[in-house]
Amino acid sequence: STQSTGTYVPPSGSRISPTETVTISCDSGYTVPYGASSTVPCNTSPYPECKKTCSLSKYTADYLADLNIHNNIDTSSPLAHDQPLTVTCKRGFEVTEDQPAAVYTCNNGFLTDFAKCTEEDSAVLTTVIICVIVLGIAVILLFLFIVVQWKKKKDASYK
Repeated sequence: STQSTGTYVPPSGSRISPTETVTISCDSGYTVPYGASSTVPCNTSPYPECKKTCSLSKYTADYLADLNIHNNIDTSSPLAHDQPLTVTCKRGFEVTEDQPAAVYTCNNGFLTDFAKCTEEDSAVLTTVIICVIVLGIAVILLFLFIVVQWKKKKDASYK
C-alpha cells in the first residue's frame, strides 16, 4: 500500500528547476528514515519516504530497572525508521555471555522488546575457587603422607 504519510513542498507534480530542493514534511508519528534528509534536491530519485517512528515512552526507569538496564535512554523523542539504539546492562549484568550491550533498530514503527540482562556468569571465579580447593587438598594429603612416612621411619628405628 502506498498511502501518503507526508507532504512535499513544493507539492508533488509541480514544475520546478532541477537545482531547487524539495522538503518532505511527515505526518505526526512518521519521519524520514534515520540518516536521510527531509530536504533533498529536486532530481533525487526516489524521495525518502515517511516511515512510522518507534515510541520509547514505555521504557520508564522502573521498566528498565526490572530488566537490569542502565537508565540512560532518552525516551522523550521517538526513534526514526532504521535508527539504532544501544541498550547497556548495569554493571555485573550481560545480555548474552560477555555482551554487556545490545543494539535494537526501529523498523517502520516496530521495535523489538529489550532482552533482560542477566547476572554475568562467574566462570572464572568458580574455576579459581575449585583450583584453590584442589590445591588445598593436595597440600593436606602431601602433609599427611610426609607425617605417615616420618612416623614409619621413626617406628622402624626403634625396632
